[in-house]
Amino acid sequence: MMTFENNKLILLDTSYVSNLLRNSIISLDIPIYIFNSNIEEKWESNMNIIDDITLAHILQKNSVKIYMNLENPLNTLSKAIPNSRLVKSIDMFREKNKFRELIKDRFREFFFTEKDTLNICEVNVTKFPFPLIIKPSYGFFSEGVYLISKISEWHSISQEYAEKMREIEKEPSRTINTKKVLIEEYISGKEYAVDAFFNSNGKPIILNIFLHLFGSNGDLRDVVYYTNKKVIQKMYKPIRELLLFIHNQFKSQNLILENFPLHLEVRLTSKGEIIPIEVNPMRFAGWCTTDLAKRAYGINTYEYFFKDKEPDWESILDQNEDLTYCFVIGHLPPDINKDEISIDWNNYNKQFNEEAEIRKIKYKKINDCGIFAIVFDTVKNVSCLNKYLTMDSVQFLESKH
Repeated sequence: MMTFENNKLILLDTSYVSNLLRNSIISLDIPIYIFNSNIEEKWESNMNIIDDITLAHILQKNSVKIYMNLENPLNTLSKAIPNSRLVKSIDMFREKNKFRELIKDRFREFFFTEKDTLNICEVNVTKFPFPLIIKPSYGFFSEGVYLISKISEWHSISQEYAEKMREIEKEPSRTINTKKVLIEEYISGKEYAVDAFFNSNGKPIILNIFLHLFGSNGDLRDVVYYTNKKVIQKMYKPIRELLLFIHNQFKSQNLILENFPLHLEVRLTSKGEIIPIEVNPMRFAGWCTTDLAKRAYGINTYEYFFKDKEPDWESILDQNEDLTYCFVIGHLPPDINKDEISIDWNNYNKQFNEEAEIRKIKYKKINDCGIFAIVFDTVKNVSCLNKYLTMDSVQFLESKH
């Protein structure tokens, strides 16, 4: 077991670790603390893997630059240093109602309220501005997010939500607040996801911006995201301005955002207003989908964060071809028995270009989101991506019987 001798640390959830992340850990000599060690994974001998005692020691240091690839390590971090400014900043983002309160002066007309999940069906919603979104006060990967279009749907959907939370409560490892529900107005408009960090001086550094494709207004699935030159050029300045505003709001609460990675989701309304949906602290896009920045723009987001580097976007976009770079997430059908099926990878791979990178996910080991594949691809026309929104994964399943 190696010792901790530098100011970098990755809290590594082994549910999925890409080759880019693995190689970056080695080349940047980043110590790692491993979660989900029950998942079979082989680690290189020159990886600096730390133990519980070392982790407890280093988390007391203020100068450590921390990154995590998924949400699960947040609980360990919060328990280890509960009263630290870092954890207070994390909680401000993580607890969606707190974050809404922090930024409400800028979004005065935006409706939101937090309620107990236990009593959600009895909430008086007669004066609420439908359509509404209900979701856990903190969570991950759009799980537990429901759209309620009109008041007549409230009782049935809120009841379904409550039942879903009771199911999740049976799995204590899940990073979801099942006790509190955030009710907020539905934001109409295009949705964007942003990988960024506040550097050692508190300056916001944007590493990538994706556009999240949906099949319809009521579609809340995480299936297709893409980036290209137009997306960056359109959204870079307003996103940066929003991050500066967020930084100032944290500063007003005596919270400092420095050496702080995040994944931001926003919607751009028809009026041109950018409204945050949520901010996921201490990580970039989940399941290593942040790696799309490397394919599209040559940006290794892990390296840029740990080395405090800033992309020269003007130069990058000048040299960038007029192509669109995307990732597509393959989901298993709900309620499928994963022990009774296998994936027809040959058929699945044919749905993408030959140069696509097909990442196979251990869906039998990590059951939470039902993901079996993440595909990185490059296309000339954005319209080519619409087919993935209606692609039924059942056609790629084979029965073992």
